[in-house]
Amino acid sequence: SDRINIIINSRTDRAVRVKLTTTTGEQVISLREPITAGENQISLNTSNIGPGMYILSISEPGIPRAYSLVKIKR
Repeated sequence: SDRINIIINSRTDRAVRVKLTTTTGEQVISLREPITAGENQISLNTSNIGPGMYILSISEPGIPRAYSLVKIKR
């Protein structure tokens, strides 16, 4: 699939910053999304990025997180 679906559970309404970067630091996706208290889904379109390793960063106030991802094209 050419989408990444992110599920975020939040206790309060707030905004999160979502970034997808290459392992060399090139930013390929950056967005700020409002979320509400409860379960939220953010969907990223990855059809315009090539195969390779990426770092997904999700930043909420006081809660930075980072995940490694590998995109494989068939």
